[in-house]
Amino acid sequence: MRMRGKVWMWTLGIALALGLAAAPQRAVAQDKQHVVSLDELNKDAARPTQTRQANEAVVRELLSTDASQQALKSAKLDYQRVDKAIGQLSRMQ
Repeated sequence: MRMRGKVWMWTLGIALALGLAAAPQRAVAQDKQHVVSLDELNKDAARPTQTRQANEAVVRELLSTDASQQALKSAKLDYQRVDKAIGQLSRMQ
């Protein structure tokens, strides 16, 4: 019975030693460049905001034309309220 306990402890020790020996290899593998760089991820994350801002600018420019102003007046809509509402539209895409 004592022999089995020693074998078990010896096996556990070997497994632990092998696991610790492999740990630096895992750390080195994590230091390698990822498929997508952090810079690319940041650019992709900013893209929806930039697109939204560009779209807002286009809508505001369209609504500021004389024809749009007349259309808003005939619909009894205040340009200032419409402009404010544009900024409050859902930011979800």
